[in-house]
Amino acid sequence: MRRTAVAAVGAIVAATIAPTAVAEPQFDPDAVDRYVREYADNAAYPGVAVAITRGDRVVHLAGYGHTSTGAVRGHVSAIVTRLDLANRVQPAVLAHDAGLVARPP
Repeated sequence: MRRTAVAAVGAIVAATIAPTAVAEPQFDPDAVDRYVREYADNAAYPGVAVAITRGDRVVHLAGYGHTSTGAVRGHVSAIVTRLDLANRVQPAVLAHDAGLVARPP
């Protein structure tokens, strides 16, 4: 069950931007949109959900294709609950540590 939920995190392309001691990179939601749309089109996904956080704050939440922002919230909430995690950042960290997702360019 845990492996399935981790795979689901990878499938929704969750990413975490970790805070740093140096100047924070500029967040460009349009660049995220372009990246996700191209990735989803190439992979032939009917819908993709994306949740990007910085620390404990959601900085970008979107649904693409046949997925709405409300569905993104529901998917992330369900994953956090199923994995018994403390917050919505941990699924992205777990997926990254498992090698299911990479930090986008």
